[in-house]
Amino acid sequence: MARAFEWWGIPVQRYDIKAPKSWPVEVERGDIVFTSVPQLLDVNWLQRQKRRGVSLACWYFDYIFDYQRRDAAYMPRLRLMNAVFSTDGFDDLRYRKAEVYCREWLSQAAPQDARLVPIPADTPAHDVLFVGAVNNGNRRELIAQLSKRFDVGVYGNRTHGRRIWGAERQALIRSAKVVIGANFCEDVPGYWSNRVYLTLASRGFFLCHHVDGLNQMFIPGEHYAEFTDDPVGAVSYWLERPEERARIAAAGHKHCMENHTYIHRVGELIARLRWRGLLK
Repeated sequence: MARAFEWWGIPVQRYDIKAPKSWPVEVERGDIVFTSVPQLLDVNWLQRQKRRGVSLACWYFDYIFDYQRRDAAYMPRLRLMNAVFSTDGFDDLRYRKAEVYCREWLSQAAPQDARLVPIPADTPAHDVLFVGAVNNGNRRELIAQLSKRFDVGVYGNRTHGRRIWGAERQALIRSAKVVIGANFCEDVPGYWSNRVYLTLASRGFFLCHHVDGLNQMFIPGEHYAEFTDDPVGAVSYWLERPEERARIAAAGHKHCMENHTYIHRVGELIARLRWRGLLK
């Protein structure tokens, strides 16, 4: 994200969120404090900067109302922000009721520096791949259903004693026949995880539950595939069509990298900040 800001010519001074003693006591007036983890910033520090006329903005991906009791951590910070961008659906009503009046929807994106690299020979080639934490009921149920019929590989943040990231994650995605998506919530229009972007950036074939709004960015059947209530049937259907999967994966990769990287998304974010008068 910081590199995308710099690509657009916006100077960025980075500070480690885990080292608050390194944060500036006073931010220069006219600058913006920007973060993707507002819940970790000290409220008193934010209040002090805002009193001095410093603008506060955030763009985050891991907060949904009533999810894991995160409201108490987020809301005191969000109420101080001059601009809030988040991925949790199109409806702002709950934010307004919580006295956050500057929230806008902004989807996640693909890494702008993603490069397709050769796949190591020892990379597992699963029928179905899920990358992420299996930490809620709908994911556990989906994976249990699919595991009865198919070879399903599940890789969390740490699997086999190592972090699944970067080139290794890309190799797994490209080697899998079907990469499955499972959001925390499947019934919130405008909310989906970043798995779609990570998968398409790796040129994987992505299959997910239908969510209103995703088809405004990608075309089902052309860039990815979706199902409604029969994931086993959908996986079976696509496993029998390797040439079509390859065509869709290639088209999805091209569309994603040409339209939905962090450079594209941060460019939109910068335009919105300028419209609000928060950025020159």
